[in-house]
Amino acid sequence: MAVTRENASVTYCVDVYSEDWDNGLAQVIVSGEAYLIESGPEFVHVSVKQVAREALVALEADRPLVIPGFIMKLGMFLVRITPISILRLASRFSAKRD
Repeated sequence: MAVTRENASVTYCVDVYSEDWDNGLAQVIVSGEAYLIESGPEFVHVSVKQVAREALVALEADRPLVIPGFIMKLGMFLVRITPISILRLASRFSAKRD
């Protein structure tokens, strides 16, 4: 965690190896900026194991996007049903705070 505090650029990689190179190899790579949440409600927490497990299940099902955890899925659903004009307005306000 100390490294993430110093450098927020992170990459998370999960590999599935098999001797059957034609059908058995899989890889998920996620890159981006990280920030640490020191505290918060426990029901929002999603474990690393759960994220990796859901990423591998999605990879096997040829789904390109994985959103782990019920709260995150609910949040993304709300974003999807929100009109784009409201999302743009919210984006402008959040950009001004930074």
